[in-house]
Amino acid sequence: MADQNLPYQDPTTVSRRLDAETVTGYDGATVYRERIIVTGGTASTAAELDAGESVSALRVIHASNAIASTQTKFISRTTNPTAIADGSATFGSSDDLGRQITRPVQVRDLTVTAYATFATGTEATLLAATAGSLHDLIYVLASNNSTAAIGIDIRPVLAGNIIMHLEIPAEGVVGIAAPVPIPQTTSDTGNAWTVDLPDVTGTTVYVSALFTREI
Repeated sequence: MADQNLPYQDPTTVSRRLDAETVTGYDGATVYRERIIVTGGTASTAAELDAGESVSALRVIHASNAIASTQTKFISRTTNPTAIADGSATFGSSDDLGRQITRPVQVRDLTVTAYATFATGTEATLLAATAGSLHDLIYVLASNNSTAAIGIDIRPVLAGNIIMHLEIPAEGVVGIAAPVPIPQTTSDTGNAWTVDLPDVTGTTVYVSALFTREI
């Protein structure tokens, strides 16, 4: 019978209980599990319980027979584990003191970088589209190699609305790190980020950016 992951029930409300079963916990320790039926239950055998009697509590008793409180355990790490396939189940990890770290914004595999140079007045791609995905902007950095200031327009969709304009001083650098990722679009996936600038002779703008891949 499948386990019912339910909270511990006060023993004073228990009318019947099944025999405990011995199992091995994840950490290798031997524990005893009791399935508990609250007052009013009528099942007296495992067969009856499997036939549909409700189990309303589950408690875990260690070999010492002391009732253990509910605990969440993680695998301590001082080295990176081996990566597993997308969609596979994995265990939570912590440092060797049990502290967890939350990676900001997005997991590493779904963080995307972009770099491109722009030297004409034609809108061009900064980050190519990915079918079925959105790319939200985390930061962008642009540098100007000419002796004249220049402005650039950043769009989340080819020929779409301008989402950001950066004015770059002569031989200067301008950038922005968004406090929260800037959404690419409201709904449409599969679009490229682009940059457009005036056609200024002898001017090249270098743009790098960081994105989070979303769906």
